[in-house]
Amino acid sequence: MGRIKVAVTNTGPLIHFCELKEQRLLPLLVQELLTPEEVVQELARTYGQVRSFLRVKTLMGKERDYVKFLMQQFELQLGEAAAMALAMREKVKLFFTDDLTARIAAKRLGLEPHGTLGLLLRAFREKRLSKEEAIRSLYALRQTSLFITSDLIRWAVLEVKKYKIKG
Repeated sequence: MGRIKVAVTNTGPLIHFCELKEQRLLPLLVQELLTPEEVVQELARTYGQVRSFLRVKTLMGKERDYVKFLMQQFELQLGEAAAMALAMREKVKLFFTDDLTARIAAKRLGLEPHGTLGLLLRAFREKRLSKEEAIRSLYALRQTSLFITSDLIRWAVLEVKKYKIKG
């Protein structure tokens, strides 16, 4: 598996990792995590200072028009649309989001959406979280602003419990 070379994120996973107090995991999972200024501004309103592991990019001219188009076409928020526009510009397939509408739009644009739950499972598989830490973090998702069903959390916990760690 190994570290992801590059991905683009919108605000959701960043907020949820902050709420879990596990933001340290993101730079361990991704070598280069790109995000647009709009996401940084949204994150700063909630969490203050921007995380140093984020590589912030600016969208200009026609790219900003594309953001508006995406917002209208898919009923997206500014950060989601800007992050998708950035992913398209940078030709980055991996797109981190926890929003269902953004996931659907990302797939239609040829992006591969992944969310906080998947990133936590990856952190466990890559031995960045112990089995106990992974299970604790998965259950803790219920205390965050992420809308997630109990069934999905139970499924993820079961995946962790049955996973055979190699090496």
